[in-house]
Amino acid sequence: MIVQEIFPNEKTINIDLAEPDFEAAKSFYPKNHGTRFNFVLNPNQSKTISSDTVSNELDRFFLKLIRSQSDLIITTGETARSENLRASRLAPLAIITRHPNSLDIPATNTTSQMPVIICSTSELETKYLNRSLSYFHLKDSDFTAAVSAVIENLGATSVVLETGLSAAANLFESGAIDELCLTVVDAKDRDEASQYALLFCNELNIQAEIIQLLASETTFLFRFKVLK
Repeated sequence: MIVQEIFPNEKTINIDLAEPDFEAAKSFYPKNHGTRFNFVLNPNQSKTISSDTVSNELDRFFLKLIRSQSDLIITTGETARSENLRASRLAPLAIITRHPNSLDIPATNTTSQMPVIICSTSELETKYLNRSLSYFHLKDSDFTAAVSAVIENLGATSVVLETGLSAAANLFESGAIDELCLTVVDAKDRDEASQYALLFCNELNIQAEIIQLLASETTFLFRFKVLK
């Protein structure tokens, strides 16, 4: 598949979506020292539905690329349950939840190559089947504080956050996110995709400047630097 960089440069690369080697695409998504929030949007569907419903093959390729450039994935129990989340083969997964004993999902019940860490203020009593699973006790139920505690405890420096919009809004408000990776699928053209990305930023009160835009057919991938 041909992917074009529209901004800041004009160049193209040919990506094999079935090839797990991301070497050709790494120049598009360099390793980020800080926190990234990743989200996918469809102008024709609700923002609150599962990302699996709106995502496409190209978006999933770049999600894997972003994960491969990270040393920790952080999500919430709500997101993990709604997406029946599996552990990643590319980076450790931390699940922040108030209900650690009701995470009956593949990430907790299938032994994984990468660690899965359940993070909660409540004690973990359920014996999940994943032998790579561990528990981290949180002292503060505030989500932003929990994210900071998890990052510090695990020593992570390149973090990707995959959460719902309510959790993300708190993180943006507190200045906890450095980069926004936003994919718009099924857009008619660049203008519609850009308008929808801008609307997303306005609704979450995000001040940001674009640092990169990629496109392939009706899929547009934005990278924004979050201004603080």
